[in-house]
Amino acid sequence: MIKFNCLRCGHFADSHGDSENLDTTIQPRIGDCMICIRCGAPHVFLGLDKLNLVRRMTFEEFAKLSNAEKTEIAKTVLMITTLPGKMSEK
Repeated sequence: MIKFNCLRCGHFADSHGDSENLDTTIQPRIGDCMICIRCGAPHVFLGLDKLNLVRRMTFEEFAKLSNAEKTEIAKTVLMITTLPGKMSEK
């Protein structure tokens, strides 16, 4: 599991698998998208040997994703930022 601070809101986050597998033993691969559970900001994993583990995902990177990946990210961000009791209110 990778732990990092969100570069948008500062929330201390971790990588608990993905939307299909919440296995905490899974390590993200370089280039994987990680979304902050508090504010919904998408990040890109840079690798364990980097000074900064993540950076914000750029629009260009998002545009290059498959439609399925874009849809999954958009749904996740929408859920985090709009549902009542969202993490950003805690």
